[in-house]
Amino acid sequence: MDRLTTLRERIILHPDPGSFTAEGESARWSNKDLDPVPQANKKWEWYHVGGFWIAEGFNVAQLQTPGGAVALGLNPGLAMIACLVGNLLVTIPTCSSAYIGSKWGINFPVMSRASFGLRGSYVAIIIRGVVCVIWMGVQSSVGGNAVRCMVEAIWPSFKTWRLDALPESAAITAPDMLCFAIFWIVQFPFLFLSMNALRWGSEDSLLVPFSPRG
Repeated sequence: MDRLTTLRERIILHPDPGSFTAEGESARWSNKDLDPVPQANKKWEWYHVGGFWIAEGFNVAQLQTPGGAVALGLNPGLAMIACLVGNLLVTIPTCSSAYIGSKWGINFPVMSRASFGLRGSYVAIIIRGVVCVIWMGVQSSVGGNAVRCMVEAIWPSFKTWRLDALPESAAITAPDMLCFAIFWIVQFPFLFLSMNALRWGSEDSLLVPFSPRG
């Protein structure tokens, strides 16, 4: 029980001395992770975000979208047009919401309070969290398949390694599960990077130590 108490104290977020807190409330509404980003720490300009958005569009999962459309019978030209139109439609609300964050340095949990209220914003945060979990799973599954292709190219016998270790009802094989785990472990350290570290040339492009307190 003492260990659980210690763990809770380690992960709880405390407000900074100069941050705003509602009277009688805890750090729920204001802490280092929720307070606006100081101007000195803002390293991303609009063209950096635009370049990142374009580069991010050329990922494997995005390329699978037109590939899946072609597999379902759509010709390549229409598949590309459909993806282009879809991305343009998404760009409008994305840029609208991103402008607020880039202008005033506030993040999504705080921004959503304007529409949902303080407690109602939890609904938007939960929805976004669930989508992120699903998206993380999709990306990691694709990455696991890439790892399996690389391992099989090095050791061809891996194609038949323990294929009967799991029942068919599991809908996954032991090699797939192993490669998924390898990819997840390899990508895990990148979660410790700060947002500034994602932009080349940033003064703060360093691996920052993880702190549950923000």
